[in-house]
Amino acid sequence: MLRSIKTLKSVVGRSAPQRKFGAPLSEAHLFGIKPGTYQNEGWEPIVYTTYVASFFVLSIGLYFRPTSDLKTWAIDEAKARKAIKDNGGEVEWGVHYGGTAKFHFSQEEVGEIPRASDE
Repeated sequence: MLRSIKTLKSVVGRSAPQRKFGAPLSEAHLFGIKPGTYQNEGWEPIVYTTYVASFFVLSIGLYFRPTSDLKTWAIDEAKARKAIKDNGGEVEWGVHYGGTAKFHFSQEEVGEIPRASDE
């Protein structure tokens, strides 16, 4: 019982933690820099400006990117086929009329890379 009382006194009676080296806990600061005394290094404004410029360039590029999903292709194809039918033309099965129809490619031999033709 006496031993437990001594242990209790030593636990309860302790003072605030003391540091063995450096500044006391009341004067400790993150990375040793006091609040309000930080000065920018030479590379920081350049990096932050680059971050902001990159954000705006990427945002504008993504906003104006072309839509290339299947639904958009199908809508363009349906509009092109309807326009051909309305003008009295005939629609052929397996031929794409919308989207890539404005580009014509030709290939002379099997395995050759297709080249743009002047059709």
